[in-house]
Amino acid sequence: MARVAMTGALRSSQAAFDRRDLWIGSYERDKGGMLWRLPLDRLARASLSESDTEATLAVPARAQGLTFRGTEIWMTFSGSQFGRLARINAASGNGAGFRRHAGWHRGYLLR
Repeated sequence: MARVAMTGALRSSQAAFDRRDLWIGSYERDKGGMLWRLPLDRLARASLSESDTEATLAVPARAQGLTFRGTEIWMTFSGSQFGRLARINAASGNGAGFRRHAGWHRGYLLR
């Protein structure tokens, strides 16, 4: 098994493959988290940082799960008192939350 060090802000609390790139995401309990899109060829490096990513997407706090369906990102958010599901367009960053909470907003695409 190969290991790749993640430096800077990169975290891999969840990961999913969109048939082209690897997406990894951070879990943040009290503030919004992040998703990063990494081209597969970058995984051959010994370490990765934000400068190795192709896209960055801000997401609400407590992101727990991540998967893809076509160009849609599906994420779960949960804590001891709630559970939510959200669908996000990977290209635009626009999303639709199911059982929305106050921290969910549209237009999270950063670059």
